[in-house]
Amino acid sequence: MFPFFLVSPDYRPRCSHPVFGDILTAAFGESITSAGFALSLSSIVGIVLSLYAGRLAHAKNAWMTIFILLLLILLSMFLGALSGGLATLTLLLIVMNFAYSCIEILLRTYISSQKGILDKKKIFSANYFAVNMGWALGPLLGAQVQGWQLNAIFYAGAIASLFPLIWLIIRTDVPREFRIQQVKNNKERLSTDSKKILRQEDFSSGKLFLLTLASFLGAFVYGNPVAYLSQHLVQHYSAQTTSSIVSLMMFTNAAVVLLFQHYIISKITRGNMLKFLMIATGCFVAGLIIFLHAGESRPAWIAGMFLFALGEVIFVPTLFLITDLIAPAYARGSYFSVQNLGATGAALSPFVMGYILSTEDSVVAFGFLGIVIFFSFLLIYCMRINQLRVNES
Repeated sequence: MFPFFLVSPDYRPRCSHPVFGDILTAAFGESITSAGFALSLSSIVGIVLSLYAGRLAHAKNAWMTIFILLLLILLSMFLGALSGGLATLTLLLIVMNFAYSCIEILLRTYISSQKGILDKKKIFSANYFAVNMGWALGPLLGAQVQGWQLNAIFYAGAIASLFPLIWLIIRTDVPREFRIQQVKNNKERLSTDSKKILRQEDFSSGKLFLLTLASFLGAFVYGNPVAYLSQHLVQHYSAQTTSSIVSLMMFTNAAVVLLFQHYIISKITRGNMLKFLMIATGCFVAGLIIFLHAGESRPAWIAGMFLFALGEVIFVPTLFLITDLIAPAYARGSYFSVQNLGATGAALSPFVMGYILSTEDSVVAFGFLGIVIFFSFLLIYCMRINQLRVNES
């Protein structure tokens, strides 16, 4: 059994926990704007650099690569507690985001290489559940730890990163299992002609470009909704009301993902992907309409986030399955590394939406989000998924 709790195949912005922003503002005297810029920059740069993970996916010993990447995260966390300036901490956050994104792509490639769509969905679901448990518990534990000491969250992160490392060392069967899978894939050597086909037919056909752009637009809307929704709330209501509503939304989002993701993923097939994505788009739009008219009504905000989270639970696994569907066996790593660029949408949305909310009415802001998610669905529709060959190998 591989440690699928190591990484999440979703689009949440890496290392974007608000506690990091608190450290940047409190310890280094940086403004909220500078702290936010540093966090988003580190996330975007780390994701872009992880394009190299497409090559790492074909490494002879991919398990050892993952082990080294986990050590990078551990070291970055430890040094983060000792860093003395914004530039140093930003660099360490870039390293963390890079390592996390690379592990994410490697494990997506591993899951995609399993035979049978049912096995892929089962493993993906287990991974998705475990990591979202981490996203649900992490902020609570981080807030508690920060109360003891300002930079204690780095030490806590370093300790937490030890667990998968120890697990990989103890479970000696894991390296063998992962190596066998890699040997299988390495037998599919590429000739000069097949490399030419990879460049001309796969990357130039437009399918990967459309999927990456659709991922970017989708992540822009659902990747970090609490960030721009809190910006909207702060503009209209008190800090106490904002904090209360945001807490309820975060709990609702986590609960929906944890309770419904397994059932929904099990029902998604090649034949109904577009129908599910259409339902997800409708959930997002309905959620945005509820947010716009929610006022200070807590039940309305919970209802809106419930629909929003349902849309996320459909969109995230469907994008994974579509990538698996269009990726040739010899280029899975490259496909997942390029498609992973869509995660930058989640990092950019708080800045873009912050600007729109500060200059335009909320109707314009939420209307813009509705258009963005509609275009995300439209791009996937243009790929004509139903006409593609299922990749079972």
